[in-house]
Amino acid sequence: MIDILLVNPYSGMRKRYGKVFTAGFNVFPFGLACLSSVCKKNGYSTEIIDANVIDEQNEAVLDAVIKLNPFAVGLSATTSSISDAALLAASIKNIQPEIYIIIGGSHISGIPHETMKKYDIFDFGIIGEGEKTLVSLLDSLKNSIIPENLPGFVFRKSGDVVVNKQSNGHINIDEEPFPDFEPFLKWLPRYNVAGYSSYKSPAVALITSRGCVSHCTFCSQSVFGKEYRYYSSQNILKMIKYLINNGVKEIRFYDDNLVFPKERIIELCDLIISENINISWTCNVRPDDVDIEILAKMKKAGCWQIAYGIESANSNILKLLGKPSDLNKIGNVIKWTRDFGIVPYGLFMIGNPLETNESLQQTLKYILSLDLLFLQVTFFTPFPGTSIYKIIDNYGVHEKDWDLHTAWTPVFIPYGFNKTDLIKIRRKFYRKFYFRPKIILNTLKLFRNIRNWKNLLKSLFGFFKI
Repeated sequence: MIDILLVNPYSGMRKRYGKVFTAGFNVFPFGLACLSSVCKKNGYSTEIIDANVIDEQNEAVLDAVIKLNPFAVGLSATTSSISDAALLAASIKNIQPEIYIIIGGSHISGIPHETMKKYDIFDFGIIGEGEKTLVSLLDSLKNSIIPENLPGFVFRKSGDVVVNKQSNGHINIDEEPFPDFEPFLKWLPRYNVAGYSSYKSPAVALITSRGCVSHCTFCSQSVFGKEYRYYSSQNILKMIKYLINNGVKEIRFYDDNLVFPKERIIELCDLIISENINISWTCNVRPDDVDIEILAKMKKAGCWQIAYGIESANSNILKLLGKPSDLNKIGNVIKWTRDFGIVPYGLFMIGNPLETNESLQQTLKYILSLDLLFLQVTFFTPFPGTSIYKIIDNYGVHEKDWDLHTAWTPVFIPYGFNKTDLIKIRRKFYRKFYFRPKIILNTLKLFRNIRNWKNLLKSLFGFFKI
């Protein structure tokens, strides 16, 4: 018997990526590695299953439940996978009804009352950061106690859902135990990132910070608190070394803004350079925080691509999204990026609140003026728990089918548009951008040199289906 089985439930590529499913990929579930290490530090035995990278998918979870007889099962779910988690929970209960099933992740953190009311198969929920709450919950359950005053805990009492607020004090992640990577090593070849963001494989995603100093109204980071905390450059280097020693060839930093604070990214790059670490890596960056010194260090340290979240070129939309930007500076930053031999990758959204035909033309014109090599256009999606979610009905029609909340299917239709309009507009954006001689030529040059060419080819075929 083990104390807790931690699970990333199966959610199919077609569901997660829609028409571009061939461009889909399985991201390493870093959060489960963190939860497992904290549980083990506190004396609890754990096992981890990522059903997305196992041929048997959820059947492997059910087999593990029978074999390991866990005291509890912890499921992690996003908005689009919450129904998958509920279906898996029901299957587990059919096998062993007495097992406690605990649900965590961004969806329940955003709308805990609604989630527990709709999915009564979950016994308990955890909102926000899960480490402290999960350990305290296990402590109580082992003594047959329901901890009704536990911060961040969601439970039922007399038929009603009770949601306890999160603690005011957030975890100092740099003082937490080293993530439990070991259970994932056997699956490493099945982890990757998008083909157009992967130079080598296997590629593993790391998140080296929590919270955010920005005020984007559409970002689900807000459900985990605004207090910004991060791993030190020394701890990040330890993770990189461990992963390299176990076969990882590339790191994708999924932080919203890896270059903040500047001192940390400079120190991290200096450590990679001084210790002659052979690793290629990519990251997400807010262009406002980039300068020439940072780019020079990143290039020397092995960074080959930077994804810039730009979203729109319309000032009214950017203001509503909580992301006012200097579009002229962004253009300069992207030029500097190319000058240093780093691939700039632009991230945009369409179908935003306040969107008009004029704002879309403005954004397309701006995209075509930038020296980007890759472009991603997703549909604006009002995720539960974000600040814009509360007011979104003022700007259009929001279809609350959680399965479709992937950003690859339009679930919010701004006034003046319909779903077909948005799909056609996205197709227009992609074709106007990619079907240009200079983009085709630059892509072929990269394609000739890229080692992970199969993933790139899959990605390109996926986007041609749009």
